[in-house]
Amino acid sequence: MGEPNITGMGIVTQRTSANEQPMRIIANLVTSKNVGSGQVYSENGTNFIALGNDSKAAAFLIGALNSSVMEFAFRHLNSNVHISAGEINALPFPPIPTEKALKEIESLVSALLQSGGVDSPADKVRQAIANEHKLDILIGSLYGFSASEIEQVQGLLPPNETV
Repeated sequence: MGEPNITGMGIVTQRTSANEQPMRIIANLVTSKNVGSGQVYSENGTNFIALGNDSKAAAFLIGALNSSVMEFAFRHLNSNVHISAGEINALPFPPIPTEKALKEIESLVSALLQSGGVDSPADKVRQAIANEHKLDILIGSLYGFSASEIEQVQGLLPPNETV
């Protein structure tokens, strides 16, 4: 078997296996730079969204897919823990934000990807959690939710053991 033929960038969603997991939709960036470097593995339960070279679209989709609002919506629309391409296509994505908000989303997603998010080294976890919270508020506002409403949504989801 040869290396995957991926050019540009895309998003991979991880297959989950239990309702108790804090997030059923877990999305991450895959680029042609990290394919073949030992960093990319897939199984039959993953989905790949090809994006060409559009880093803003990638950041927007990663932010939306990993948001608590999307997680809440998915859990109420679907009881499945194995996320299919059809289920991703049916998700209620927020409207495309303004250029200013898109740049802020891209900056936060970039910082999270570089740090490793909540899996970052211990001295950077607090900043990663703060960035995830900012991103969640920003994505939630695109759906029309206030910060307090997003916090209510977060309270209805299974707890994230990292926090």
